[in-house]
Amino acid sequence: MPAMKWTNGKILEEIQSLGPRLCYSTYVKKNNGALWKAAQRRFGSWGTAVDAAGYDYESIIKWGPREAPNKGVGGLCTFPGCTEKHHANGLCQRHDNEFRYRKKLVGHN
Repeated sequence: MPAMKWTNGKILEEIQSLGPRLCYSTYVKKNNGALWKAAQRRFGSWGTAVDAAGYDYESIIKWGPREAPNKGVGGLCTFPGCTEKHHANGLCQRHDNEFRYRKKLVGHN
């Protein structure tokens, strides 16, 4: 089977067929890597392609209560004492960023 020829129009059509709930980068990269890569090449970034498809990518990537197709409705952050909603790894955005920063400081990339 020959490789698909991605045009700007075909990329935008595919993104629109996903709908805003499935347009976040990690989902598309995992489930349709060819689309994600084509959007990166043609538009410079996944977010720019999503914006060009008529969605507001900033509102799509905001953390908070959302239903991810593979995770269900987010629960609370697992960091002790935190009452924020978590995203995929069990931590809210603030604690996840803090965790990644500290991990980088000690050299565990």
